[in-house]
Amino acid sequence: AEAHDLVAYPASEEDVVSVLRECARRRIAVVPFGGGSSVVGGVLPPPAGDASVDEGYTGSLALDLALMDRVLEVDEASQCARVQGGIYGPALEAELRRYGLTLRYYPQSFEYSTLGGWLATRGGGHFATGPTHVDDLVQAARLVGPGGASESRRLPASGAGPAEHRLYLGSEGSLGVITEAWVRLRRRPQARASATVVFPGANADDAFQKGAQAVRELVQTGLLPTNLRLVYGPELAFMAGG
Repeated sequence: AEAHDLVAYPASEEDVVSVLRECARRRIAVVPFGGGSSVVGGVLPPPAGDASVDEGYTGSLALDLALMDRVLEVDEASQCARVQGGIYGPALEAELRRYGLTLRYYPQSFEYSTLGGWLATRGGGHFATGPTHVDDLVQAARLVGPGGASESRRLPASGAGPAEHRLYLGSEGSLGVITEAWVRLRRRPQARASATVVFPGANADDAFQKGAQAVRELVQTGLLPTNLRLVYGPELAFMAGG
C-alpha cells in the first residue's frame, strides 16, 4: 500500500495550525489521521496519477492526532464533556466512568478509532435503537484550518438557522481538522439484563419475517432497549461454524 511522505504528531491546536500553514505554503496534501480503522482508504495518501487531485501538490502528510487525546472539561450538570479529537473510545469511556457518565457510542471500531474520526466520518454506533449516530451526540465542534480555528456555539438546542457543527460532521477532513468537540453524555446504567428469543416458523425466511414484525412493534412502543438485533438463522449457523 502507498504511504505518506511525512507524519506529524501535533500536541496542540497551535501545532495543527502551524503544520497546515506550512503544508499550504509547500503545497503538501494533508490527511487527518485518527485510529486508521477506515476500510475505504480514507486515510491513504492521494493516489499517484489521479486526475481528480491537483497535480501541483508536492507530497502528502498524515496528521496524526494521537497526542491530542484528553478530556478537557466535564459539565456534570449538563451531562456534556469537552473532548479532544485524538482520544480513543476505551480511553474516553474510562475517563467518563469517574463521573458516572458515558457517551454510549459503540461503533464496531470502538477500540481502534477516535472521537475525531467518528465526527469526520459521521459514524454510526453499534447500539442502534436509540440516539447512536454521532450527529445526535454532538453539541458543538471545533475545526482548524490553515487560517485558524472555527468553533460552533455550544447550545443545548437551537432553532436559529442551520447548525454549524453539522457541516463538520462527515466532512472527511475536507474543511479542516476537527480538534475537539462538546459531546452529550448520559448516566451509566446501574443494571443490565439480556435475553435471546427464537421465533418459530415454517422455514428460516418465515421465522425471520416474524422476528422483523416483533422488532418493529417493540421499537414503535418507545421502549428502545440498549441493543436490539435480529439475526437470520442460517447466517448465524454459518458464523458459528455449523
